[in-house]
This record gives sequence, C-alpha cells and structure tokens, in this order.
Amino acid sequence: MKNKIIAFDLGGSSIKYSTNQLKDFQIEKIENINKDLVIDFISSISNKEQATEICISSPSIIDSEIGKISGISAIKNWNSENIFDEIKQKLNNKNTKIYIENDGNCSLLGNIEMINKKVNSAISIVVGTGIGGALYIDGKIVKGANNSSGEIGMVTSLDSQKQASLLFSIFSLIKNVSKVLNREVTGEEVFELFEKKNEKVYEIIDKWIYGLSIFTFNLIWIIDPEYVVIGGAVSINKTFQKIFLENISKVYKKVSDDISELLKTKKTFELTAKIVFSEKGNQSNIFCLLYTSPSPRDRSLS
Repeated sequence: MKNKIIAFDLGGSSIKYSTNQLKDFQIEKIENINKDLVIDFISSISNKEQATEICISSPSIIDSEIGKISGISAIKNWNSENIFDEIKQKLNNKNTKIYIENDGNCSLLGNIEMINKKVNSAISIVVGTGIGGALYIDGKIVKGANNSSGEIGMVTSLDSQKQASLLFSIFSLIKNVSKVLNREVTGEEVFELFEKKNEKVYEIIDKWIYGLSIFTFNLIWIIDPEYVVIGGAVSINKTFQKIFLENISKVYKKVSDDISELLKTKKTFELTAKIVFSEKGNQSNIFCLLYTSPSPRDRSLS
C-alpha cells in the first residue's frame, strides 16, 4: 500500500487538516468541540483516505512517546492515558501509525524550518483561541520534566490574576470587541477597525496589543533567544504586524526611561531578538507535521 499521511491540527473551535501535502488544506468548524468529536473526526477522515500514518498537532501537555494527554485544554475532556489506542479502536487499518505532538512545539519547528538558516535558540508565541508557546534552546525543543515547558498561556498576571490565554488570545480580543459593538466580528475586521481608529474599540485593541508586547518583552528577558516567532492566523495580518512591532519598541523605550530615571544615568535597552511572523499563519503546524525533516516521529525533542 502506498504511504498516505494525514495531518491534523486540533484547536479549540476547529480542526485543520490536510490529506495531500497541504495542497488541500481544510478547516472544519466544530461547535462544543470535545474528545469524542475529535476522535470521530480523525478516524472518519483517516478511514476515508486510507491513511497509513496520522500526524496530530494537539493542545495540552503531550507525552508523544506513549500518547498521553494531560493538563487544561480548550477541547472538552481532552485527556487520555493512550490516545493512540483510543483512535486505533475506530480505524479500519489497525496498523496505521499515529504520531502526536504539542501544537506549540509543532508551530515553532515548522517556522524554524522556514527561517532557512541555522537557529540555535527561539521562542514561539502562538496567538489563537488561547496563547500557545514553545522553547527551542541549543538546537532542540525543550519539553521539561513533565512535558509542560513552553506552556506560556498559563502565565498569570499579578494585577488581574488571569492567565495569558485569557488576556492576550485573539479569541479574547474578538470577544471584547464584539461585546462593545453588540455584534459578532472577525479577526480581520478587528484590525480594520483599529486602522480606521474606531472610537468604540480603538482603546480595547490598543491595550490588547500593548499587553501582548509586554508579555513578549518578559519572555525575551527570561530566555534571551535569537528569534521570537509569532504564530497563529493573526500572524499574517499586516496591520497586526505593524502595531505589534511599534508597541514592543514602546515597551523597550519605557523600560529604558524608567531605569534611567531610577539610576539617574542614561541607560538604553534595545530589542536584540529577531521578531519573525509566521509565513504560513495557521498552516504552520501542519507544515511541520508534513515537511520538517526527518519525519514526524524523529524530531529533535528533548
């Protein structure tokens, strides 16, 4: 049988997938997404396409060796001691190989591949339904003692006592803007309103992007990476890119001014990490699963 790889990128409101090397990238919107719906969808597509390999990018804490899923997820009941066995129960071909990895790790690996030069260290910030992330140090993804390294969405603000995923996700921004306008808006429309300086929502968007910039600033100082990769569908939006770069420059200037005033001497802090916006936006995870060498199961994951 000819090798047939199906790649799935699981999210909090949809499943992105490709059955033909990203030539047929598709998005399936799923309301009230939960574990049973995810397994049914993956097995249905895989059976239809006669998959020999299934590669999955998934939220939550992932032990990719044994298929264990734990932690908090936007997918209801998305926990398993062995997700491989649970999926295989619904597959026609029980010999189908299944691979799974954390979505933040997939996003970063896919984007590092697209940088097209040697990268020693990088961090990923994925702006989506929540905030995802990953750490890449000394040429390897860092997974940590409990496979939870890079779960930056769990970082909690002292002021609001809310997690980064609740404060800085595009889902949160859209929800707040929709509430003020009393109608549903899209992510693209949000930034169009910002460009037009809509008086009802301009301050909301401005505060959101500045907060995301401070969050990024803090991560840069903790990790000191060569690259910061911004992913998620919003990453290809030119308005988002422009105002993000403007705001992170503002953060560095404010810190420099504050320190200079405190020490009574001129002190300048400059952004040294290269900010990279994902070229493939919400396709980067599947790009990683399909194209990052040598294969989905043999990556440099520590």
